[in-house]
Amino acid sequence: KIALIPSGALTKTNVQEAIVENDSHITTIKNNLSSHTSNTSNPHKVTKSQIGLGNVDNTSDANKPISTAT
Repeated sequence: KIALIPSGALTKTNVQEAIVENDSHITTIKNNLSSHTSNTSNPHKVTKSQIGLGNVDNTSDANKPISTAT
């Protein structure tokens, strides 16, 4: 038996059961992290102005005055 009250998300007081329970939590966290890092649909709702893209000139190259050979 575990001498102290389990901490964090663990509920088991038997050492072997606590290890198995902890492994389960680790697997869940790894899966959640993998899902999060592979999400490319802007999960944090970052806006273009937050990263300075609001200041970018969106004029196409063909419409810029230096785009033709001089």
